[in-house]
Amino acid sequence: MFKLLDHPDDTTKHNILCWLIRAMEDKGPDAFISMVRSSCMPEDVQEEAIEKLHEYLRQKEAGEYNLFTMPLYVNIPNLREYCKDH
Repeated sequence: MFKLLDHPDDTTKHNILCWLIRAMEDKGPDAFISMVRSSCMPEDVQEEAIEKLHEYLRQKEAGEYNLFTMPLYVNIPNLREYCKDH
């Protein structure tokens, strides 16, 4: 699953990262970081995932709202919009 963090779609990438952070939360940040580092993803993608993990942990500890508590939804076109285009 970690290799999917290199997905080109930002919403997909966010949702995968959300799930991974929450799924690995009870194993601790070191386990998450180890999995990221062993995933063979580009270095910048690895660093971004680790930064997002630290952001999530910091916000959780501070009791702040965090986007990683829920996935984002992809825009589903309105039927009227679809019919106009076809």
